[in-house]
Amino acid sequence: MFSIIIPTLQLNKFVLNKLLDELIEEELVGEIILIENSLKGFESKSDKIKIVIPQKNLFVNPSWNYGISIAKYDYFGLINDDIIIPKNLIKQIYEFLNTNEDIGLVGSSEISRIKYEEEEFNSYPKNSKCEFEQINRMTEGWGVCIFGKKENYFIIPRKLKVFYGDDYLFDTNIKNNKKNFKIEKVIIKHLVSLSSQKFEIEYLYEDEIYKLIKNNKSLCIFNIFIIMLKVLLNYIKIKIIYFIYIILLKLGIKEDVKKFLKKLGYKFDE
Repeated sequence: MFSIIIPTLQLNKFVLNKLLDELIEEELVGEIILIENSLKGFESKSDKIKIVIPQKNLFVNPSWNYGISIAKYDYFGLINDDIIIPKNLIKQIYEFLNTNEDIGLVGSSEISRIKYEEEEFNSYPKNSKCEFEQINRMTEGWGVCIFGKKENYFIIPRKLKVFYGDDYLFDTNIKNNKKNFKIEKVIIKHLVSLSSQKFEIEYLYEDEIYKLIKNNKSLCIFNIFIIMLKVLLNYIKIKIIYFIYIILLKLGIKEDVKKFLKKLGYKFDE
């Protein structure tokens, strides 16, 4: 049985509910852990759904960590809230994960993950027989949905809140002599207009304001000015980082993305 973990900001409830509907029907899904990072609340439509509303946005990677820590079952799935999958996919993944002890994680692929407009989410992708291709380097879109045995999940370092959680899981499995795979010959519908990472960065910006004010208890006019200047500069920095990050990803230069962020002080192996 799978414990499915879905962090959400509820940016598109229609697509999220379509995903939940098919997961509720799937016999191999024992529970759906919905990390509700928008803090708005969510009305559950099934006993399978466990809603977690944190005190503040946990962001994607800490949400995965927390979801794993409370998961009941031996298999897990980390799924974006802006996709829907073929209804026969999870069964095929479950069977594949049990074929070999050397299998680490299974993720999406750049070919399988196809972007669609919202009106195209009325129907689920057609059921098809998928194939699993071993990969030694993570490909774009691999982290849209990730499946594996819970023993092959390694806690993502706390500093990695939004980016590179999937890279960390991929690389750590390789280091532990596991083989990672991507899903082929199947279509995963991915909402074209939704960018959760962009919204996550906006939340990081708000979090930074809170921390700066909290750490400056004696606020005079000058201190407030300095705080707002720091926040503004940090906001511009985040926007520039995000812009360059997207360009490099579009060009498929994954290693250059890592080098670029490492120069800015981001760490990936801790």
